[in-house]
Amino acid sequence: MPLAKLTAVGSQDGNLTLLPEGGGTRAIVSFPVPGEQGAAYAVTFREGTCADPGAVAVEVPVDEDGVSQAVLDAGLDELRGQAFVIASADDGTALFCGDVPAA
Repeated sequence: MPLAKLTAVGSQDGNLTLLPEGGGTRAIVSFPVPGEQGAAYAVTFREGTCADPGAVAVEVPVDEDGVSQAVLDAGLDELRGQAFVIASADDGTALFCGDVPAA
């Protein structure tokens, strides 16, 4: 699913792929931004929508190159209907966002 670019950061939208794996979900995230990667970004699933993101529901680890793969404990059904947000770790500004479809 596409992750809309919300600011001038990066040259294109990001991408999120969710695949069922065991009792959890493999999340594959790509967000092309120049310069600093990894710890500069907070990658999370949040309650609510991109228009109105709420509390963090699940955190996703981020690799240094702006591409991350992780198997999350949360099942795919638990992630549906939430916003997926990539934000600046410094000030929390949302940089990319995509709403995970409810079904």
